[in-house]
Amino acid sequence: MIEWDETDFGLRVFDRTKTEVSIETDAWEAVDAGYDIERPLDETVSGYVSEIRFPAALVKATGLDSGEEYKHAGDAEPLELDAENYLLNISLNVKTYLRFSGAVTV
Repeated sequence: MIEWDETDFGLRVFDRTKTEVSIETDAWEAVDAGYDIERPLDETVSGYVSEIRFPAALVKATGLDSGEEYKHAGDAEPLELDAENYLLNISLNVKTYLRFSGAVTV
């Protein structure tokens, strides 16, 4: 089971063993409605941000419109992705997915 708390700086996510991931955001605004993510999930949270920061991790980005896949490691140069609908699969201590629309720098 996954739990999460809103903080002054973003979100704190933790599992039943208290393994934690801190997600920093700028201008976080929680909303009720969000995207569907076709993965087995314990919990979801939806919101708007101008920037979101995760700890260094392996990230697999999938363009949901184009089907293109991109991989990025935390020690690599930034990856610029054009505007599209994306699903990021982020390998952290707590498995994390991020679905969004728009251009992004990973």
